[in-house]
Amino acid sequence: MRLLRRQHRWSMDLKRKDSRLRQKIKVRFDTLSDPVLVTKGTTILEAASLGHVRVEGSCGGRGICGECKVIATGELSPLSAAEKELLSAEERRSGYRLACQAEICGDVEVEVPDKGELKSQILTHAVESNAVLDADVKKYYLSLPQPTLGDQRADLQRIHDQLPGGNTTRTELDVLRKIPGLLRESDFQITAVVAGGELIDVEAGNTVRDKYGIGFDIGTTTVVGYLMDLNTGEQIGVSADLNPQSTYGADVISRLSFVMEHQDGTERLQEEVVSVLNELIEETCSEAGGDPRQIY
Repeated sequence: MRLLRRQHRWSMDLKRKDSRLRQKIKVRFDTLSDPVLVTKGTTILEAASLGHVRVEGSCGGRGICGECKVIATGELSPLSAAEKELLSAEERRSGYRLACQAEICGDVEVEVPDKGELKSQILTHAVESNAVLDADVKKYYLSLPQPTLGDQRADLQRIHDQLPGGNTTRTELDVLRKIPGLLRESDFQITAVVAGGELIDVEAGNTVRDKYGIGFDIGTTTVVGYLMDLNTGEQIGVSADLNPQSTYGADVISRLSFVMEHQDGTERLQEEVVSVLNELIEETCSEAGGDPRQIY
């Protein structure tokens, strides 16, 4: 009976969960293939943030600047006082809404107007200077002796003994887990990656020539990523995009205000910038033919 009652509770929990899922509203953005699922009362701006859709604005969603204009159709809240003031009669007839003001009441379709060619104007070249190249990241190709009855050293010790000067003192747990399988899959021919006295990775075969770093210039409006070859010191890729945090305000003060007014404000801003950094990593590596996993 105890098991039956427990199964009944599980069944009720699943039904309640399924009911909550059915209450989710679909918001379709013209730049996304899949809809964003939200609850009733969510603003278009909040839905855009969930879907990582860029909507420009400089007031941090306070309904002051009037820059977050989108074209929306579907079940939405009535025009707010801010929308009546900041949207022209022609814009209202054309279906324009302020993303920070329009609340979603049912399924909605949203078109985000093109804000022009700002992205193409982003500065992507940097000042170069002569410097002695001495990257902290070192890669060593190791041809390790395989275990025998007379040589039963641990896998990690086998690697340490082959490294120049035995110059590692720490190894992360995820690398330790990776070592046994990798050594045997690669016939004990590996490349050890060392940084700051720590074994940070092991790779199959000889990958000494593939050693990259990436630097980011994170500005208020734009973000630029520079992919560098750590063997030669050359810039081999560059990519740029608009800073998606601009959705929450055009300047740092507006973004601080957003953080103070929203409990999850810090997390949302952090997720936005991390998202664009990951996009730039993919773009620069695609351009240069590098592997993102070899950015150290």
